[in-house]
Amino acid sequence: CARAHSRYKRTRDHEVIGVPELKERLIAKTPSVKSKPPPICPKHEDEKLKFFCETCQHPICRDCTVLQHKDHNYSYLTDVVSDFKKKITEGLKTVMPKITECRDAASTVAKKQAELESRSKKAAD
Repeated sequence: CARAHSRYKRTRDHEVIGVPELKERLIAKTPSVKSKPPPICPKHEDEKLKFFCETCQHPICRDCTVLQHKDHNYSYLTDVVSDFKKKITEGLKTVMPKITECRDAASTVAKKQAELESRSKKAAD
């Protein structure tokens, strides 16, 4: 790949890197939830969505906490996102072995089906 890039005028000045290095760069560039600026509230254009209404189950801004959601329970959005990530990760740990088990079962079924079709053909001949 590197030699081919160096031969052609259009790609001669490209930087050629290996897959592991590319993965590291992509991971380093992937922003975390806290590094992204919070989205803007659709109801209050100057306010950022910094809170999560536990009662309504959606993000809200500071003004929303006082006006539309004053008697509701709410938390910081970043905390709620972290908790959801943990729950999803835990759920995946539980589900992954079952997915593997289902894939193995599907593979066994496919092999048995092919075997049955082969026997059926031989019996028909």
